[in-house]
Amino acid sequence: MSIYNLKIADFFVRVNLACADGKGKFSLPAQYKPFLVTEEVAEDTCLFHFDVVDALPVTDVKEFVGKFTDENATHEIVRLSDGGYRFSMFSIDKDSTLVYEMLLSADYSHASVRIIDDKARWLFGFNNAIMIAFALSAAPYGTLLMHSSVTMFNGNGYLFLGKSGTGKSTHSGLWLKHVAGSELLNDDNPVVRYADGKATVYGSPWSGKTPCYRNLQAPAQAFVMLEQKTYNRIRRSGAVESLVALLESCSTMTWDKITHGAICKTISDIISCVPIFHLECLPDEDAVRVCKGAIVP
Repeated sequence: MSIYNLKIADFFVRVNLACADGKGKFSLPAQYKPFLVTEEVAEDTCLFHFDVVDALPVTDVKEFVGKFTDENATHEIVRLSDGGYRFSMFSIDKDSTLVYEMLLSADYSHASVRIIDDKARWLFGFNNAIMIAFALSAAPYGTLLMHSSVTMFNGNGYLFLGKSGTGKSTHSGLWLKHVAGSELLNDDNPVVRYADGKATVYGSPWSGKTPCYRNLQAPAQAFVMLEQKTYNRIRRSGAVESLVALLESCSTMTWDKITHGAICKTISDIISCVPIFHLECLPDEDAVRVCKGAIVP
């Protein structure tokens, strides 16, 4: 058994590798090392506890919630009689192999997960399960886990949004190439928190295909929704368009009304203090010039 305390977006998370590390097969993935804390962390100060176990108890299912498929896997969710949830994730290959099963308590303060004993799937399952647990448990605290690429410049964070394949990473890369002093904070799943009239973007252990795991934070200066076009043009988004852009970019579960309501409120709060833009663009240097001219104060 090995216990690790992490600090992600100023939240403490306790990870207990109750089986895997003890067997000597798996340990905490390297991408989480920048978020490790060495000081004592009281249990009641943790956002949630995440236990990796050999086996899960038999559960009494109350109802089937739903099933959805993304580009990486199929997810199945059921509600349990005690108010908690069971998440199951399956690979999208022809065999639909089970990757992990996770039990989440009704208040999302505790997660127990059994991950299939395969090195590649283990890491994939660990990352996916802990991201879901984080997104749900942090939502009531003005927090969003977003699908975005984030560039930092002059101490501020700029979040580029859009569906997979839109060019978020490409646009961030163009900033790094053409804007001196810019740097990448996260390339896939940053955390955004709202408090006291301000929004802050944080690096996270989850950065997609780009290994950028930085335990840093910056004021969120602007959100930019990207759309591929044959020209470069940017405009300020209206309130409704801004709401849709941020909601589509968040990790959220619409079936959980309390959590979904908290996320919608956080988005509304962020829109009130951070501008949202719509950038129609080519993947070129001029797109960066047009964007930078509009969003950098």
